Amino acid sequence: LRATRKSAFLEGRMATAPTSDICVYALGVMPAVARGDKETTFSVAQAASRITAVAVDDAGEAYAYGYAGDNITGLGKPRFGVDILSFPKADNVAEGTKLDSRLVNSPMSIGALSVDLSSDSKRVAVAWYGKYGGAVTLDDISSEEKKQTIFTIDGEAYTWVQLVEGASPRVVAGTRQGVVRVWDAASRDLLARFNVTAEELADDTGKV
Repeated sequence: LRATRKSAFLEGRMATAPTSDICVYALGVMPAVARGDKETTFSVAQAASRITAVAVDDAGEAYAYGYAGDNITGLGKPRFGVDILSFPKADNVAEGTKLDSRLVNSPMSIGALSVDLSSDSKRVAVAWYGKYGGAVTLDDISSEEKKQTIFTIDGEAYTWVQLVEGASPRVVAGTRQGVVRVWDAASRDLLARFNVTAEELADDTGKV
């Protein structure tokens, strides 16, 4: 990690690409990425909402930023949903370059608390929560005709989600109360539901 002189706070969300030295994070309402020893920040029009979820694909070329739907700057309108930005492969990108972007809409105007991109960045799983309840979705963003699959909308506070790829893809999501659910990504069938307690997560020293 490197120090930054920008007058913004580092949001407590980070993601790293497994095949490259890329770290995706947020400075308050500002998306950011560190590629090697170079930091790049992205300008978002009328940025008002905190970024509360980030993800990066395996190649380190697509970055996802999920918004809380709050308004901490007093500028513009609260921002919901998830932005997926495609970063140019060139080492030096000129200031003012407009990036290709795709948007995942919030199912009911609630914030994104966790995001996971597929390895090819064609699908994005999101855990949502806000004053209207919680939800878990999987969006196919491979074409202009985006498709959103909703696995659940309920009162749970979903704080973590992961897309498990393979021959039979799964969507796994966890709640603030320690409930974990596993769905079949194709059929939306609920395959498993179980509770995880603090005692089960504790190590030999008793620390969670």
